[in-house]
Amino acid sequence: MHQKSGDIDNDDSIEVICQLHAGYAVNPRGFYAFDDVFICYASEDKESFVRGLAEALDNKGLRVWYDEFMLTLGDKLTEKIDYGLSRSRYGVVVLSKNFFTKDWTKKELDALAAREKGKTKVILPIWYGVTREEVQSFSPKLADRLAASSDKGIDHVINEIFKVFENEASKPSEQKQP
Repeated sequence: MHQKSGDIDNDDSIEVICQLHAGYAVNPRGFYAFDDVFICYASEDKESFVRGLAEALDNKGLRVWYDEFMLTLGDKLTEKIDYGLSRSRYGVVVLSKNFFTKDWTKKELDALAAREKGKTKVILPIWYGVTREEVQSFSPKLADRLAASSDKGIDHVINEIFKVFENEASKPSEQKQP
């Protein structure tokens, strides 16, 4: 189901008309100017949780920036990741013991936090095998946010992410694009 950003056939006979879809520029052929979510995680959690989460969100229709979907041989990692961080509506941040030990994940989290201005919510925290106390030790600000816990199952996490989009769709738009 997943189509990478930019996957569009060149056909001069088709006029590219952008429509407004949940606040994003959408090409009728499947090209999206923005992704719905960027998944920020520690690589050690990929097999046990993150890959299944990314695939499930993608299968349910969200446009997911996830390294396995977006990165290809020869890509400049920092450039591609910065692009994804800056053009995704939300950052799904999978907080785990592994996450807390990585410099790379902290940099991605900092980039997402820098995008939050005023009441604009960008970070969607997921607690993966961690307690409130462990999150508190890493970041008191993150511990203060409502988070979805993987302890309740992946379906619970997915439902909580979708609630964000449902709530956004039902409110008047302040700022829909990143």
